[in-house]
Amino acid sequence: MRTSELAGAVDVPYNYLGKVLHQLVRAGILKSFRGKRGGFQLAVPADEVTLHEIASLFGQIERPHCLLGRPECTEEDPCPLHARWTAASLEIDRILRETKVADLTRG
Repeated sequence: MRTSELAGAVDVPYNYLGKVLHQLVRAGILKSFRGKRGGFQLAVPADEVTLHEIASLFGQIERPHCLLGRPECTEEDPCPLHARWTAASLEIDRILRETKVADLTRG
């Protein structure tokens, strides 16, 4: 797929998407092809790449700070949302680790 087609399909600025795609090429997840008919394609099977692997290329994936803005929010001194937010964060992490790119192409 060409960058311009993908940028239009997902409504993302062309230059920003180009940088993201090239980072995925450097990581070996995509292959790029130059020229008039060039573009990008997966370099590895879609059922071998998780969303966590892709997302972690763009920064550390960690649980956000306290939703209520407390500077210290721990198991020992939790905010009222701490337990729920911890559970939700763990579930998001599980989803990213278990979801493969191939899963996104299924109906």
